[in-house]
Amino acid sequence: MKKLIYLFALAVVAVSCSTNPGFLVDGNIKGWKDGPVTLKKRIDGNWITVDSTQMKKGKFNFTGTVDVPGMYYVIPPSGRRDAIPFFLENSNITVTGSSDDPKDVVVKGSAAQDEFRDFYARVDSISDRMQSYYQRYAKARSENDTTATAKIEKELNDLYKIQTDIQKAFVLDNPNSFVAPYILLQIQYGMDASELNSYVKNFSADVLKTPSAQTLSMRIKKLEKVAVGQQAPDFTMNDANGKPVKLSDVYKQHKYLLVDFWASWCGPCRQENPNVVSVWEKYHNDGFSVMGVSLDSKKDAWLKAVKDDNLTWTQVSDLQGWKNSAAALYGVNSIPSNILLDQTGKIIAHNLRGEDLRNELSALLKK
Repeated sequence: MKKLIYLFALAVVAVSCSTNPGFLVDGNIKGWKDGPVTLKKRIDGNWITVDSTQMKKGKFNFTGTVDVPGMYYVIPPSGRRDAIPFFLENSNITVTGSSDDPKDVVVKGSAAQDEFRDFYARVDSISDRMQSYYQRYAKARSENDTTATAKIEKELNDLYKIQTDIQKAFVLDNPNSFVAPYILLQIQYGMDASELNSYVKNFSADVLKTPSAQTLSMRIKKLEKVAVGQQAPDFTMNDANGKPVKLSDVYKQHKYLLVDFWASWCGPCRQENPNVVSVWEKYHNDGFSVMGVSLDSKKDAWLKAVKDDNLTWTQVSDLQGWKNSAAALYGVNSIPSNILLDQTGKIIAHNLRGEDLRNELSALLKK
């Protein structure tokens, strides 16, 4: 009897030892040079190393465990620009292809990756159509054909809405999908805390553990601090002459202040600037002003755009590009972006552009 129990125990150990509860990523990318290769995840903009190894002749492998499936990245010796994103889960996964064409990289062995691939097969046709519109738009702009550019912009916006509606529907309809938070992460630009939370609150407990969901949860907390009705977080940043400018010192001088996040290299920002200038000219004498926060990294380009676009109000920048500290404080992850404040620093509205900005000020100033 004791012998039987002993043999049974050995059998259990053997089974447990032969069963791998974690992941094994077996990679073979032709064209990648030998050197260190890492497996990383990204949470709230931070890259976190999960495993690392040395690649030889394009071959590498990673091992470990993850709590839940999620988007991870293979980073080759050449850096993040050549990263391969894929859904990692506790299974045997192969990553094969060539560095010459990242689109041809094939990932097998991950059910979440299969779901991700199948979903985007539905929207890729829309993306392909949008690409052709971008090419036409660039041609029309180079020829200064304003009629054509306006028409193409509308068609692009219509296609973008169709694509975004499909993505939003997937997120809403699949709260248990590990792919859903990643898709939401791609379309959350411009969403406020309330809208973003309306999606995230439906996710299951396991889905909330994914890197993408963790980033979304952190973003909601950041956006809640700058929601309408909240006091605007104060900051100090240098103007073009290197003089420190404090936000609270500026908004106290005006009935209403638009904090405008923009950059010289941002096409949509430059297109919106004439509207902001027009609104400033109309309402400046009634107590309205603007404070520009540039996400430029090159001072000359920033100042040239200020002059070319006739931006006569206060302008500040730390010349850190997307790492601009004020933009990070306000959760700005796309531009143009703006926040309207009253004289006490209370946040009144977000992202007022075009006629929306004009109409809001008209109502506030009763003009």
